[in-house]
Amino acid sequence: MLSFFRRHRNALSRWLLASISVLMTSVASAQEATDVSGHAPRAARVFQKFCSSCHNDTDSEADISLSSLSKILAAKSADNKPLVVPGKPDESLIFRLMSEATEPQMPPKDEPQPTAEEIEAVRAWIAAGASSVVEKAWQNETRNTGNSAAKSTQVTAAVSIGSNRLALGRLAQIDIVSIDGLEKQATINGVLGKISSLRVSADGKLLVVGSGRVGVEGQISIIVLDSLKIVKQWQGHNDLVYCAAVSPDGRWLASGSYDRKVIIWNVESGKSHVVLTGHNGPIFDLDFSPDSKMLATASGDQTIKLWNVPDGARLDTLGQPEGEMRCVRFSADGKLLYGAGSDRQVRQWLVDPTASTGSPMLLARFAHDRELLRMELDGQKVITASADGTIKLWTAPELLPLGEIAKTTSIPVAVCLRNVSNPIVADLKGSLQIVSSEVVAKLLRSVGSQVEPNANSPSVSYATSQANMQTVAVEKIAEVEPNNSVRQAQRVSLPIEVSGVLSQPAGSTEKLPTSDSQEADMFKFSARAGESWAVELFAASEKSPLDAKIDILDSSEQLVLRTRLQAVRESYFTFRGKDSSTSDDFRMHKWEDMELDEYLYSGGEVTRLWLYPRGPDSGFKVYPGAGARHTFFGTTPISHPLGESAYIVRQLKSNETPLPNGLPVFPIYYENDDDPLRERGADPRLIFTAPSDGEYTLRIRDARGFAGSEYRYRAVIRRLQPQFSLSLGSKEMKASINSGAEWSVKAKRTDGMDAAIAITIHGLPEGVQATKLVIEADQMSALGTLYVGPEVKPTTEPIEIRLTAKTMPTDGSAPIEQEIADRIKLTIDDSNVPQIVLLPQPIGDPQATAQELMELTIKPGQTISARLKVERNEVKGGIGFGKEDSGRNLPHGCFVDNIGLSGLLIVEGQSEREFFITAAPKVKPGRYQFHFRSETKGNPTSKPIWLNVIP
Repeated sequence: MLSFFRRHRNALSRWLLASISVLMTSVASAQEATDVSGHAPRAARVFQKFCSSCHNDTDSEADISLSSLSKILAAKSADNKPLVVPGKPDESLIFRLMSEATEPQMPPKDEPQPTAEEIEAVRAWIAAGASSVVEKAWQNETRNTGNSAAKSTQVTAAVSIGSNRLALGRLAQIDIVSIDGLEKQATINGVLGKISSLRVSADGKLLVVGSGRVGVEGQISIIVLDSLKIVKQWQGHNDLVYCAAVSPDGRWLASGSYDRKVIIWNVESGKSHVVLTGHNGPIFDLDFSPDSKMLATASGDQTIKLWNVPDGARLDTLGQPEGEMRCVRFSADGKLLYGAGSDRQVRQWLVDPTASTGSPMLLARFAHDRELLRMELDGQKVITASADGTIKLWTAPELLPLGEIAKTTSIPVAVCLRNVSNPIVADLKGSLQIVSSEVVAKLLRSVGSQVEPNANSPSVSYATSQANMQTVAVEKIAEVEPNNSVRQAQRVSLPIEVSGVLSQPAGSTEKLPTSDSQEADMFKFSARAGESWAVELFAASEKSPLDAKIDILDSSEQLVLRTRLQAVRESYFTFRGKDSSTSDDFRMHKWEDMELDEYLYSGGEVTRLWLYPRGPDSGFKVYPGAGARHTFFGTTPISHPLGESAYIVRQLKSNETPLPNGLPVFPIYYENDDDPLRERGADPRLIFTAPSDGEYTLRIRDARGFAGSEYRYRAVIRRLQPQFSLSLGSKEMKASINSGAEWSVKAKRTDGMDAAIAITIHGLPEGVQATKLVIEADQMSALGTLYVGPEVKPTTEPIEIRLTAKTMPTDGSAPIEQEIADRIKLTIDDSNVPQIVLLPQPIGDPQATAQELMELTIKPGQTISARLKVERNEVKGGIGFGKEDSGRNLPHGCFVDNIGLSGLLIVEGQSEREFFITAAPKVKPGRYQFHFRSETKGNPTSKPIWLNVIP
C-alpha cells in the first residue's frame, strides 16, 4: 500500500510552486453551478487540484495516472484493488485515503489538504455511481475561462509591454492594462488553461505565452502586440508549460514544461526542431544568450544546463545548487549567467562551456528567508522576488545587496521591468505595485559606498610616510591599585606603557578562578574619532603565567563594537575538526560555493580562505597559507569540532541595514585573547580605532580567571607604525649553466601595512636572468629564480647580489623603501642538470614545435594549458615539480590544476607533459612572473615565465 501512494520527490518545494498552478487550474468553491451530472464537476475539480500534479500521464507516481475518467476507474492499488468502487465510497480506496480512514494519508500531511466540502464532493460522486459524465465535466472545467471573482483577480504571470502597458496572465485569458492608472485596455482569450509564463520578444513585437493544464497538456502561444491577435499556437508538451521565450534573433522559440522536456521550435515553420531531454526534473525557467547561440534552462533537478542552439547539444551542467532552480538569466553581454531557486541563493557563473573545467561559479549569495521565485536583470542591477514576499535589488556583477524595494502580501508572480527605477511587482492575488523611483534612487546612491565582500579589509588605512616610521617616545608608568572597575580605572595619557600585576582579590591566597568577581586591571584613556592605536600586552612572552585577555569598554561599561559580519553562506566542518593553529585542510560542506579571500566565521573566530582544496582528499588552506593560521578583525584563534557550524561572512558598513537573508549577523567587539598574527603566542594584541570622541577603558584579565603576585604584564598603547621587514630564505645559492636556482623572500608586516612590496636586484651578472619579484598585497612571501644563460662562465668565487624593497601603496600614501640586510651569494657551475622549458601547444597538436614559450595569457576564472619539457641529461626516473606549489610564484589565486596524487610529474621514459593553469575569479589583471622547479638533485628551475592576466 505504501508503494501505491509513496511521497513524491521534492514534495514541499513542488507544492509551493504548484500552489500557483493548481489554484488557477481548479475552481475554488464546491458551490458553483453543476451540469446534468450533478456531483461530477465538483469531484473533477478536487482530483485536478490535489491529485493530477503527481499522478498524470508524464509523472505517474506509483504508476498511477488520474488524468482522465477511464484512468481513474481503471486504477488499482499495489494489491490489485480498484481505487473507485461505484456506489460505495467507504470501499473506495481513493476516498478512504483522502478522508484519513486509511494510511498513508493522501495528499501527504505536509502538503495542501482538501477541505471537508471537497472530500464530501468526492464521496457524493462515488455514492452517485461515479458518473461517466465526469470525463466531459473534467474537460469543461479545465478549459473553462470562468467568471468568478477569484478568477478575475488572480494573476499568475505578468510582463511589461514597452513603457506604458502590462500584460497580466490569468486563467485562460490575458489582460492588457495601462501602467498609468492600471486600467484594463483589452482582453485576449483563446489560451489554454493556466498562464504561467509571459515573455516579450527582443524586438518588442511579440508576446510569448506558456500555459496548459496540469498533468494533461501544455500550450505555447504567440501574440502580435500591435493587433493583440494570437497568430500561432503549439502543443508539444503533456504537462503545464512553465516557461517559453523567443531567441533574440527571432529564429527560435524554446519552451520548458513540468514534463521535464525542453523543445526548441522553428518560429517560421512552427515545427518542433529538437527536443532536449537531459533534465531529471521540471523545467521552471529558460533564457537565450544575447547572440542566440546558447540556451540556459533551470530545473527542479537542482541544475542549470547550457545547450547549443540550434542543434541542442548539451554544453555544460551547472550543479552546485542545493535546491530546485527556479530562475535563470544571461547578462546583457552574455558572459555571465545568474541562477536562483529553492536554496535561497543567487548564483553567478562565468559562461565558458568550452573550458576544460566547464563554466566556473563566481559568486553565491544568500538572498531571502525563503525560496526565490522570480529574478530579472536590468543593466547593472538584479531584482529578486521570494516566497517570503520581499523584492530586493542587487548590484551586478558584484551581487552586492542594495536593499528591499517592495513587499507583497501573497506570492509574487512577476517583476515587470520598464526600467530599474520603476519596476512593477505583481502577486498572485492580483495586486500590482509600482515601485517608487525615490526608493530605488536612494538605494542606488548607496552603491558607491558598498563594501565588496571579497575585498573588505579588517585593517584600517594607515599613512605609510617616513614620518610614521619614526620612533615615538612612550611614557612608562606603573599600575596603581585599586583599578579593577571602570569607576576606579587608572587614568593614563596616550601613548603609554604600563607595568603591572594582576593581583588576587584582597584577602585571597589561592590562585583560583574568581568567576564573576574575576580580577581585572583597568586603564582609562581619551581618544578622538578615527584615531587608531596599537594595544599590546606582554606576559607569556616574558615568562609570566598570565594568559592575558584584553578588551575595550566605552563610557557605559559596554564592549566597543568593532564591526558587524553578515553571513552570506552557511556551512560546517566535515571529515575532522581543527585545532587553534592549523592553517591547512579546512574541509567545509559545500566548499564549491566559496571563493578565495572570503572570510570564514566559526565560533567567534574569523579566518580567510587562501587556497582551494586540491583534490578529493584535501581542504582549503587559510591565511597565511603556511604555519599557524591568522585571524581577522581581532578575533581569537580557537579549536573547532567536527560538524561545527561555519559561515562565509561579509563586513557591513556602520550604517548598513543587514540583508534579511535568513542567516545571522555577528557583532565583533574590540577584544582579543591570542595575537591574531601568531607572533607572540598567548599574548593578545589589538588595533583599536575610536568610533567617536570620548573616554575608553582598557580591561586586562586572565582568560582562565587566575590572578596572583607573579601574574606580571606590560601593557602598551602606542601610535601605529606601519612597516615591514624582509628576510631571505637562502643566502647561499648554486646554479648550473642553462638552468636556474630558486630564492625566496619573506615579509613581516606590522600595524596593518598590507601593500604590495616590489623587490629590486642589484649587481646581477650579465647573462643571468632574474624574476621581477613582487610580494603581493596581503601576502607574506614570494619566490624568484636566477636563471643562468649558456654564455655565462662558471665562477670560482660567489657573486654577491644586493636587494632593495619598496612598497606599492594604492591609498595615496608615500611608499616605504629599505635595503634588505641579507645578500645573495651566487655560485655558477657547469654541472649537467635537467633543463626545463615551456612549450606553446598542448600535447597532441601536430603543429607543436620545440620553440620555448616565455609568456602565457589567462583571464580570471579561466583555465589554460601548455606543455612542460625537460632535457633529462642522463637523469632517469620520474621528474616531479611539486604538488599544490608546482607553479612557483604564480599570482595568488592562480595554480597548476592537474597535479594528481603524485603532483605535477613527468614519468620515467618521457620528457614532456601537458599541464593546466587555472585563475580564480579574484585574480587581478597584471603581469606576473613564475617558474617551475624540479625535485631532482640541486632543484634546477626553468627560466622566469610571464603570466599575463587580462580583464
